[in-house]
Amino acid sequence: MTPRVVILGAGYAGLSAAGVLRGANVHLTVVNRVDHFVERVRLHQVAAGQDVKHWPLPGEGLVVGTVDGIDLENKVVHVGSQEIPYDTLVYALGSSADVDSVPGVREHAFTVADLESATKLRAQTPSEVVVVGAGLTGIETATELAEMYPRLRVNLVADGPVGGWLSARAQKHLAKVLARMDIEVHNGRVVKVCPDMVTLDTGHRLLGTVVWTAGFRVPDLAREAGLAVDDTGRIVVDDWLRSVSHPDVYAIGDAATGRRMSCQTGLPMGKYVGKVIAGRTTKPARIRYVWQNISLGRRDGVTQFTRADDSPLWAVATGRSSAWFKEFITRSAAWSARR
Repeated sequence: MTPRVVILGAGYAGLSAAGVLRGANVHLTVVNRVDHFVERVRLHQVAAGQDVKHWPLPGEGLVVGTVDGIDLENKVVHVGSQEIPYDTLVYALGSSADVDSVPGVREHAFTVADLESATKLRAQTPSEVVVVGAGLTGIETATELAEMYPRLRVNLVADGPVGGWLSARAQKHLAKVLARMDIEVHNGRVVKVCPDMVTLDTGHRLLGTVVWTAGFRVPDLAREAGLAVDDTGRIVVDDWLRSVSHPDVYAIGDAATGRRMSCQTGLPMGKYVGKVIAGRTTKPARIRYVWQNISLGRRDGVTQFTRADDSPLWAVATGRSSAWFKEFITRSAAWSARR
């Protein structure tokens, strides 16, 4: 009997696994919430009013719907009224914005973690925005908005140094660009979100349309199903990216422990698991970091080269060359995931 492989999620990780397995001797089913591939790393561009292409997913073996539950004992995935049996399950459901840790975020803030919210933000016409969170997503969102709308007042709330995980050279360039774009940085932690306003732990209040980029979370589905997860709900995996509690389940991308959430690791994780299931490798996974690319609008950027463990090296690229490199990598990632 042909092995039944079910992939949950068709983001960078899930789609790259599917691409490898389409040529293998398996019966492949891909479950995804929508019928197209969304370039998540471009959603800040969508929010800023730019047109971004969305690629249709291959129709054969595609089930469009939301995963309601996983029956690990009987090896069945529940999608609406459908029951999809599997022999091997690939869990690649990714992450979403953490909108429940701070009061008011879910009700009053926009995010750029999914296409729907980014599109809603795009439809707004504010005179001032407050971007909460100064990680990679927050920095890219703030600079994209500032470049596209020069008259828009952009505030960036940072709970620590902006780009503090980068080298001193990269941080210096970030600070220079933020100043040039008139992006005002506020240090503090947001404790409450109201309509068009946030309150910091210092008591200071900032007015403007709120864009929340302060953290991501994974669905509770894995925990509810009975898979071994860590404190954040990510599936605990072994060196072959198999669940330590259920070896017939693989976890890749943001859903799996051990690696920073990023497209950079999601793609190779997906391709690796596809090769393992197809019988093309038995070696343990070796997922290494190379760089971190941060776009600062369409004409500037910073590329931080890293060691394999993701710690920053001295080498940094900035300016137009970095912006071009980021665009090249983004296009390559989308192409690689879909091939």
